[in-house]
Amino acid sequence: MARNRKLQRLQTTNMIADGDATATSGQMTMMYQLQTEGGATETVSLVVDRKVMITEVKAILLADGGANGNAIQLKVNAGLGNVNITDSMVVGTAGANDVVREGELGTGKEVAKGASLNLVATDAGSADIPAMTILVSAMPML
Repeated sequence: MARNRKLQRLQTTNMIADGDATATSGQMTMMYQLQTEGGATETVSLVVDRKVMITEVKAILLADGGANGNAIQLKVNAGLGNVNITDSMVVGTAGANDVVREGELGTGKEVAKGASLNLVATDAGSADIPAMTILVSAMPML
């Protein structure tokens, strides 16, 4: 529990506006961080603890992007199989410390509580996909 009373409400509530046009409170963006090891195809998963809408996905490359076919894709698995949140994001054409952002969010952007976010990093066959930090921005939903 926060010692600072001003911060206590931020940690104990969702801070979701009621949708009224006259509402003055807003939503706080949440940020999930996923880390890939690089060097081979891999999947990194994270279970969300509340219903959210994904608003942005960015990958920060920690080394050169490698082969042109190296790519990542964020999916959601809510028991019905994987549904795409992003299109495939090519990282092979980027350099070290570059940021690659999704071009479009798909139908899976609304994620139910308890669902699993799955980041699939696909190496094009050269074992040179870089390690990455992936930042996923989300808004809590009612």
